[in-house]
Amino acid sequence: MKREIRTQRIIIDSSKDALTPYVANLKKVKEIYDKLVEFFSMRIAREFISLRIKLYKMKISREKVITLYFMKVFEIRDQLQELREGMFDQDMSAIVLNALPDE
Repeated sequence: MKREIRTQRIIIDSSKDALTPYVANLKKVKEIYDKLVEFFSMRIAREFISLRIKLYKMKISREKVITLYFMKVFEIRDQLQELREGMFDQDMSAIVLNALPDE
């Protein structure tokens, strides 16, 4: 019991201030751990979805240089890889083809 209280205190003290209210009322270390995993999983999922939406909404226009488009695509691809969500060549091909102008 004493060890669990100490571990709980270490987790709460080392977590960011924004996370403390999220876990402070929990009694067991396992509950705190599960809540933090849930929190970060949801954050990563939201970030992943947001980045994928950005990719699919991006369009290549006649006024813009195509290299700028590819720079943005690769930047978002790199952000997805940081989230451990890689993109396959087939995905990239579909995104680029979708971004082409209608004319």
